[in-house]
Amino acid sequence: MNRLLAVTAVIALSGCGTGAGERATSPTDRTAASTDTSASTPADTGAGPAPETTDAFVSTSTAGTEPTQHTTHTVPATVQATTPATVPITVPVTAPVTVPATVPATLPPTFANLPVPYIHVSLNTGACYNVGADNVAVILKCDQPHFGESFRSHVALTDISSTETDPLRWLFATAAACGTYFENFTGAALGVLDFTIAAVVTSDPGDPVVISCTTTKLDGSLWTGSAERIVGAYSGIDVGDCFDFPTADAPATLRACGSSHDAEMFVVEAPLGPDQLAPGAPYPTSKEWGALARTICEAPFEAYTGQSVRRSTELSYSYIYTLERNWDDVNLRHMSCAVVNDDGTPLIGSVRA
Repeated sequence: MNRLLAVTAVIALSGCGTGAGERATSPTDRTAASTDTSASTPADTGAGPAPETTDAFVSTSTAGTEPTQHTTHTVPATVQATTPATVPITVPVTAPVTVPATVPATLPPTFANLPVPYIHVSLNTGACYNVGADNVAVILKCDQPHFGESFRSHVALTDISSTETDPLRWLFATAAACGTYFENFTGAALGVLDFTIAAVVTSDPGDPVVISCTTTKLDGSLWTGSAERIVGAYSGIDVGDCFDFPTADAPATLRACGSSHDAEMFVVEAPLGPDQLAPGAPYPTSKEWGALARTICEAPFEAYTGQSVRRSTELSYSYIYTLERNWDDVNLRHMSCAVVNDDGTPLIGSVRA
């Protein structure tokens, strides 16, 4: 099959999962999620665009010859992928906060009592962190279990003060400031994945509040990897092939289906609908990509696995779709689909019925 640079997104309808991408792998989210860059501002310190290739596609899990992105989205069985789920207001923008009985004199009390963590250094895009007992964010490698990941730095919150202790005010202010960046980073609207929006304060006490927008698991659990969708090439991946999703520095890799692997391809480069194939058609939004994925992937998923994606308790799918930078080439407007485990763990053995 052709080479494709794609972002992979995984749709899980029976439980929360991860994304593949760019691998808009929402990635970590599984790892397949559409891969695109978030909007930037002069103060943005986010990572640069993915390396150019001759073929690129956005995939939520797909194979192809042109650049694409792929995104892995996990959606609760009762939640339509196109309908953002309601984010429980009890899921704070916050990390569990434990303040020591005696706060060191060097620790600003206003920050120790904040319902969100803080850090006295820059928390750049892609940085992962845990939260210490003194409410200080501690940076660590993303391949280690961590509480959150930054997806936008130097974001000003103009309608909240550094002494605000109401978690809901922080939640709403952060969601308003970070929502668009979250969608660009993960490849999915808030409520589609099992990630939510959080924040880490990076400004000094008494100064206007500046945060790094971060993402955490809805249930507050620790996780490994990245929630960023991933763009990668899918050269030689065909229907029935088992493979590992691309990484930042390697294309999708063929694996023997009897060994551990990320996904199994069941649709390759299916054309999009007539509305998307028109020469002047605009690039689809993440919601529109999700709707296209349901149309293109779900019936073939059932035919390939013998299970309905909406009733399966173990399997879901990831889709791979065209990158925006390649949208002008109508021949690259297609989508691929791959079976993944609903919980983001590797598959072993073929899932073909």
